[in-house]
Order: sequence, then C-alpha cells, then structure tokens
Amino acid sequence: ERRTMQQEYQLATELVGHTSDVRCVCALSEGFVATGSRDNTIRVWNVAEREPACVKMLVGHSHFVGALLYLPASDTLVSGGYDKAIFCWDLTTADISRSLMGHEKCVCALSANAAGTVIVSGSWDTTARVWEGTECKALLKGHQSAVWSVLVLPSDTIVTASADKTIRMWTGDQCVKVLTQHTDCVRGLALLAPIGFVSCGNDCVLHMWTLDGTLISRLDGHSSFVYDVRVGPTGEVLSVGEDATLRVWRDSALAETHQHPKPVWCVTVLANGDVVTGCADGVARLWTRDAARAAPLELQQSFMQNCEQSNEGQKGVNLDLLPGPEALQAPGRFDGDTKLVNSGAVGQAYKWSSVEQRWDLIGDLTEGSAAARASASGPRSTMLNGKMYDFVFDVDVGDSRRFKIGYNKDENPFTAAQRFIADNELEQGFLDEVAKFLIDNTKDVVFGDAPSNLPPLPFTNNRYIPGVTSAQAQPQQPPPKNPTTSPVPGTVGKHLPHTRPVCFEGTNLAGLEKAVRRSSEQAQSDALRLSAAESSALSFLVAVLGAKNGGLPLRDEHVTLVKKLVAWSAPQCLPGLDLLGQLSLLPAASSSLAELWPDCVQCVISKDANAGASPKAAMLALRFVTNALHSEALRPLASRHVGTLLDACAGLSASTDDNVRMALVSVALNIVVTLPVGLHLSRCVGVVAEMLAAEKNTNVCGRCILVLGTAVVRDSRQKVHTTELGVGARVEQLLAEAVAQHNTQLEEVAELLLLLLP
Repeated sequence: ERRTMQQEYQLATELVGHTSDVRCVCALSEGFVATGSRDNTIRVWNVAEREPACVKMLVGHSHFVGALLYLPASDTLVSGGYDKAIFCWDLTTADISRSLMGHEKCVCALSANAAGTVIVSGSWDTTARVWEGTECKALLKGHQSAVWSVLVLPSDTIVTASADKTIRMWTGDQCVKVLTQHTDCVRGLALLAPIGFVSCGNDCVLHMWTLDGTLISRLDGHSSFVYDVRVGPTGEVLSVGEDATLRVWRDSALAETHQHPKPVWCVTVLANGDVVTGCADGVARLWTRDAARAAPLELQQSFMQNCEQSNEGQKGVNLDLLPGPEALQAPGRFDGDTKLVNSGAVGQAYKWSSVEQRWDLIGDLTEGSAAARASASGPRSTMLNGKMYDFVFDVDVGDSRRFKIGYNKDENPFTAAQRFIADNELEQGFLDEVAKFLIDNTKDVVFGDAPSNLPPLPFTNNRYIPGVTSAQAQPQQPPPKNPTTSPVPGTVGKHLPHTRPVCFEGTNLAGLEKAVRRSSEQAQSDALRLSAAESSALSFLVAVLGAKNGGLPLRDEHVTLVKKLVAWSAPQCLPGLDLLGQLSLLPAASSSLAELWPDCVQCVISKDANAGASPKAAMLALRFVTNALHSEALRPLASRHVGTLLDACAGLSASTDDNVRMALVSVALNIVVTLPVGLHLSRCVGVVAEMLAAEKNTNVCGRCILVLGTAVVRDSRQKVHTTELGVGARVEQLLAEAVAQHNTQLEEVAELLLLLLP
C-alpha cells in the first residue's frame, strides 16, 4: 500500500508483562486499562503515567482469558475464559465477587446494557446468554457455530456475530433478524452511535449497519482476517487483524495503517481518544494523537525494527516471478483465495469473491506491504503470521469455525498441527484430525526424508518401506463413551492423572497382505510358505480388520496363522507383529487370542520386545503390548509379564529410534494407568525417568511426563522416588523450552508435574 496518508496516531508506549498473546483489552476508569492473555491472567495497567506500570494481576481462570468487559457503575471488571467461566472482579480487592456458570465451551465475548445491570455472553457452544446478577435470564439459540461477538444496542436489542457467517438481532430471547452479507466467519461487533453498529470478520471486510440492521457501507483494506473493531469518540472506526495491522477509517475510507510485529487480536479506545492494541507477541501497545506523549525515539526505532524483522520474508517482491493479469481469468479455488499479479508497473494482490464470482483488488504491493502476504504459488511462497510456507490451507474444525494453517513440505505434520492448535486456542482433540488433513492434502507432493519423530507404519503404497510415516499410526485414545465436562475426582488439572489407556491403531492392510504373500513366495522352506488354508485365513483377517468388525471371533486356523507369521525372523515377522497388534484392538478377536494363544504376550516379549531385536521388530512388539494393555481381554495376560517385559526393555530406553522410545513409554503409560499399584510402578518410574533425562523428542517427553505424573498421583510414595531421580530439574528445563516454542500441551503437563513434586 502506498503510505501517502497522514498518520495521526503514534506509538506512545508498550505494556510488557504477559507471557503469551494478549487476546482482549478493556478501558477501565480514566487512566487504567485491563488486558487478558493466553497466559491465563488479567493485568491492570496505569497508563496515565509517563512510564505505565502493571498495578494488579488477577489470577483465577484456569485457561486462556478470551473476553473482558468493564461495568463503570459498580467498578467491576468481567472476564470470560476458555475454562467456560465468567468471573466478576472487585477491582479494589482483586477478588472474584461472583461467577456466572452455564456455558458448555469457551466464553469469547461479553457486552452489557448502558446501566451495567444486564450482561450478555457469547460462547463456542453456539449460544449467547443473558445474565442478571448470577442468574441466566435468557438463552439465545439459533446460531450453528461459535458466537464470537455480542453487542447490546441502546434499545436493548442484542446483536450476536457467529462463525456460521451470520449476524443475528434479538428482542428478548427471540431472533428478529438475520444478516447474511458476510461471506465468512464474523469476528467482531462495535456500537457506531448514533447510527448503528460495525461488524468485521474472516472475509477481510468491515460492514456498517443501521440500528435496524440495514447495510449502509462496506470497508475494504485488510488483507487477512479482521479480528476486532471499535469506534472512537470522534466516529473513527479502528480495526485489527491477522495481517498484523491497526487500521483507522474516517468517513468510510482508510486513513491510517499501523504495522505490528505479529497479528493483532484486539483493540479498545480510551475516553481521551487513545487506542490500545493487544498483539500475538504478548505485548499491548498504547497509541496516541498527542505528539507530546509519543514514545521516545529509542522505543519507536526498536518497535519498527521488530516489525521489519517479523515481516522480512515479505520484502523484495520479484515482479518477474508473478503471473500477468491473464491469471485473473481463472476462478479462485475458494472464497477468500488470494493471488499476486504483475500489472506492469507494480504487483497487485487480488482476493476471490465466490459470491460475486470475481477477483477484487486488495491493494498494490510495496516492500513489506501487508498485501504481499497473499502469494500462494510455489515453494515457501505463501505468507501467514509473518512466515513463509509451502502451503496455506483453510481448515474447518467441525462447527464451521475456519482457520488458516501454514505448512512446509519438509515439516512434521503433527508439529504443524500442534502449533496450529496452540495459535488458535483449539481443543487438543483436533491434533490427529488436523495432522491427517495436512497429510491428505499434500500426499501427492514429494516430501523428501520422512520426519523421524512420527510413529511409522512399515507398509505404504503396498510395499515395505522402513521409516515411512503415517498419521494413522499416531497413538490415539478413543473418546469416552459418555463425555462429561466434570473434572475427574483427584485430578490435578486436565492432564493428570491420565485415566485411559492409549493405543496404536491403523495400518496399510493392502501393503501388509502383499508383504506377507511376497515373503511366503520367497521363502526357502515349504514350512515357511503359506498353505491354501493359511492364504484364505490371511484374507479373512485382513477383511475383519478392514471392516473393524469386533463381532467376528477368530478360529484356530486364524490364530495358528498369526503365530506362524510372528515366528518368522525379522524383517519377515514385521507384518505378523503389526497384524497381531491391530487384532488386539478388536474385542471379539482379542478374546479369541486370549483363549487360543494365552502365551502370546510372553512369546512376543521374549522374541522381539528387547534390545537385541531389530528396531522395527521391537517397535511393533511394544505397540502390540501397548494394545494388549488397552484390551480388556488381553490385559490380564500382559499383566503377568510386566516384570519380564521391563527386564527385556532395559536397553531400549536409549534406542536411537524415536518410534521405539515412543512405543516403550506408551507401554509404561498403560501399565501405570491400567494395573493396580505395585512394584511395577516404581520400575516404570525408573525406566521413564532415565529416558526423560536424555530425551530430545518433545512428543516422547510429553508422554514421559504423563507417566511420571500419573504414577505420582496414584501412589504418593513416587513423589520421593521421582524427586530422588532428579526429574524436577529436567522438567523445569522442558517447561522453559515449551514456553519458548509455544508448545501449550507440553507446557501444561510440565507445570502440573512440578506442582506435584515436593
């Protein structure tokens, strides 16, 4: 964008203290501001001083703080969190004066009537609630997805904005109007007195409405999601978003653009006209039009340098590499798709409108311009959140909430999925789904060497390839049959103790079957070849696994075949071990194994689950034992051999294969979760503590901490044992690394374990 406009706002100061993103900001009484963060805290700042300071920190939410609201009549601050709670804070004492409970998911929006006697909240549970005192007076149901913003108009009409792309207007608990002009999720609402209100969303535009819901204006200029909007005392509209900018609009035209180092989540306006923005870098910033209060030159230079460093990947747009205007003749791939075009003199960014079936001009490209983030062709060609990626996808996580995820072809998809979950504050249960989405949508791309920290499947594309990865092999936990939002008695946070066994589920059945038949054809001995009956039995087992039909029991000939395959030497035994591990997850099949081959666990342990076995054989053997401990039918058999297993695995904790160590710690986790407290608990703690001391893989580290934390909760004697093994220092180190890398799950479990240790 050409920066010829007059910039009235200047940076005044930075409010530094939060350890994660500032997700919400709120103006309090004159001279004070509140900020809420992904670090679970709320901070109150005195911004009237030349050097603003944090004067209070409010701690009460157990998860991210997502919304703030100030009630001046009672000097009360209201907060909503990802823990589903709404707290009302006495700002004099910094105590919670009352709690509003009822939402089933994250509370991400708050508003109130002019008198401050009625509070309206919006949530990911698709509803808005109307509160008086501590009582919910009305439940507003109608949206199909998360309610991301709420607004009470002067007439007491309630406006709600949702991820279902609509805005609804309510009188009492009745929806009286639905506004559908936004083409993507609607993220923010603000009162535009006395005319009406403003909305913003993921379609990169702002809409201005009358009080009765008539659209009067559309503001285009952002190059990515618009997260929040406010209106200043002189009628200026201020918006912030994923493109890392604060934009100021006057008379329906873009008047100012202020770049930030990272995406900007929120904005508020103070009574004196100052503006506060909350950024993904954990810093809130105060902007002023009073030149006398502008930041010192040193701070301004430091801020500009941070912006330049964050956006350095956007500089130097090479026009020769961009297609010409003829590229706009082809339609976009999806609504909001972006394309860079060489128009001759300058590069230009266009955005596809699926409604209008046309490319709309976003703006011209200059060095560092926000529009330059929109490129989407070629390696490391797409900008998202200040970084270049090979791919940027829109990901729908299930209830019409759509987010953007950046992914590089040489990246571990589970690492990318975990980063995506942390950045967008999604439920951890989306990990496997998002990783599978990445794998499925990039499967035709040559990825080079497979990442070594993903659990591999040995069968891919119908042939045996050691070390090839698959999302289906990631250890998974089946969802509880009767989910509940109530905490488990005796829990320490949401991760400890771990209460359900994990398992390794999924394999390439076609590849497995081909590998077995090829080994049979190449066997030198008739005893190793498959007979006609055994060939038929193999087809039956593959069909059973393919149908996931746990209601089909196995017969003698089926179990005899599995025994034979497992008895083969490595690498020929790998399909048999994999087959055995998958059968153990089917209830009827596992019951048949327990009855017809009662020493199956012992056979696998003695043959393959030891330091002398090949890494692949050891990994698959340990996965089978993990699944056996997961199976109600096979668990009693596995429990008899825990001591033998731990003896056999003594050398595997130092294996150089990430997948072997992940399988080993998974066995340990299922032991401490499923078996009665006994001597095996201390042995598991010893093995896992030794692993953790030298472990570099964050996934394995996280599972090690789950084992240790669960053991400590189940048996208080393990506190002393774990401490004596020096676990605390290593976990503190991992905690610091997790915070730096924004690995939220590892950070949470590490903090919980440290709280448990003396």
